[in-house]
Amino acid sequence: MPGTDDRVLIKKHIVAAIQMAETLADIGASTVLIQDYLGFDFYKIYAATAGSTVRHRDRLLLTNVPDAFFDGYDAIGNLKGAPEAVRTSTATQAFQWSTEYLRGARATPERLILADLMNRYGMHRGVYFSLATLDSQKRDLAFYGTREPLTGAELEDLGVLATHLLDRVNALEERRDEDGVRISSLEMECLKMAAQGMETSQISRKLSLSVRTINYLLNSLCRKLGTETVEHAVAVATRAGYLR
Repeated sequence: MPGTDDRVLIKKHIVAAIQMAETLADIGASTVLIQDYLGFDFYKIYAATAGSTVRHRDRLLLTNVPDAFFDGYDAIGNLKGAPEAVRTSTATQAFQWSTEYLRGARATPERLILADLMNRYGMHRGVYFSLATLDSQKRDLAFYGTREPLTGAELEDLGVLATHLLDRVNALEERRDEDGVRISSLEMECLKMAAQGMETSQISRKLSLSVRTINYLLNSLCRKLGTETVEHAVAVATRAGYLR
């Protein structure tokens, strides 16, 4: 960690970046600043509500964890997505974690496979931060890497920075709701694949959905973004920060 004076300056810089964030892309960039400051390698910002989806990536608002990790994660099955202490808590708190947690007294075959998967991707240790909000929602942020557990001072820094970040996420989502633009997780998946140049039939096979359903989702996206074509929707979504 930097010295005390440097830490103060870096934290001020990060908070300023968070406060100026206007898009999800800005939020992602600010989250990477926190990630690097604390010495982690990956992050996840969980969506406030994820519905009944079983795909782990659909539970997330933003992440820089490699897609291949999620393919391996979803292949395991019967996993909850976050430690029980995080999922069941309604309080603002930080929870430090390691793959040894998965190998503990409540280990299952699935949790042991997950521990191996996380170790392969350099996610040996991490920390979850939960922010309780006034509307009874809950925001979860997680960082992963190979560093040692956070010190008391680092946990305090995490609490300050994560609270600023998740509060800004809430503000941006409230603004988006007021503007009438609410993109579902499936629509977002279609949008990402369309941005990669995939055809409707390819998206259909990738998501195991019918072409008719994919067309419905893409048409819904165009209506929400005020565009006539998917190509234009991708451009608008990129400018708005939905795509990184």
